[in-house]
Amino acid sequence: MEGQMENPWLGLRFAAPYVLDSDRPSIEEHNRVASSTHRLDLSLLPEPFIGRLDAPVVVLLSNPGWCPEDSLIYASCYASSCWQKNLHQTPMEFPMYMIDPQFVASMPDEIKCARKKNIGPGWWERTLRSLTTDFGTDVVSRGLLVVERLAYHSIRYPNRISQVESQKFACGLILESMKRDSVVLCARRYQDWVRAVPQIATYQRTYLPYNWQQSRISVGNYGSAAYLAIAAALQQV
Repeated sequence: MEGQMENPWLGLRFAAPYVLDSDRPSIEEHNRVASSTHRLDLSLLPEPFIGRLDAPVVVLLSNPGWCPEDSLIYASCYASSCWQKNLHQTPMEFPMYMIDPQFVASMPDEIKCARKKNIGPGWWERTLRSLTTDFGTDVVSRGLLVVERLAYHSIRYPNRISQVESQKFACGLILESMKRDSVVLCARRYQDWVRAVPQIATYQRTYLPYNWQQSRISVGNYGSAAYLAIAAALQQV
């Protein structure tokens, strides 16, 4: 299924500025006029998706945020190898590597101290705490695919950016996931996702959080029907 789509991220050069050639015109045009809070930081590794592309639970986000410590997340050899393996879909024990215990342990002290800011693994630990408690870290890591609306980092989402070519691949991942009857959790930017993939609005296994300001995937934030659907989906992994 996903193997029939060309993954543009396989062509990303592992050197800054980290931007796909196909995205460069739109990104550079945006950054010329964007404010500092909306400018995309191409010195950071993009994160278009994390996890198995055929995972039964798909989480839709906006784009990776930005803070000064972000440049340290992939500083270790192990962390950078996780990032590269993910893009190439090389099998890993913990495909959603942000909750991989070894990935977490590889974080430098600055990141561990910054966990109160909820960046990187700290943010994901809090977001997925209910799931990992109920189903185990290994199961959640194998069963979850995270897809960003835009792969590049910024302090705030760049609302006025024109269409970026790589976003077509993200939309394709969502369409393929619905063909598989995956659970789709639209955690951020619902209207933007629906404009890009209108089928999300009518797909019977799309779930929205009660509180858009909360990232937690839990019964309290998504409801019992969504949580039961997630539980059933995770039994597939």
